[in-house]
Amino acid sequence: HLLGQLIDVEAPEHENDVRFLKWAVSLHEIGISIAHNSYHKHGAYILNFADMPGFSKKDQARLALLVLGQRGKLEKL
Repeated sequence: HLLGQLIDVEAPEHENDVRFLKWAVSLHEIGISIAHNSYHKHGAYILNFADMPGFSKKDQARLALLVLGQRGKLEKL
């Protein structure tokens, strides 16, 4: 895995970041259920505003940002 080449994914100090990346990877195509075009934007919107028990609004915003950033220029972040 590319991430494993950049950081020690097993290190305790990276545990939270790695967990968020895994969630984002699992959810990155959720916006396709709305439209194929700009699905990353739709996915980010869903993650921002969905009722997600167990996730704080801050967590949801972080996931949404990761999903939004998967396509296009990073200027939008």
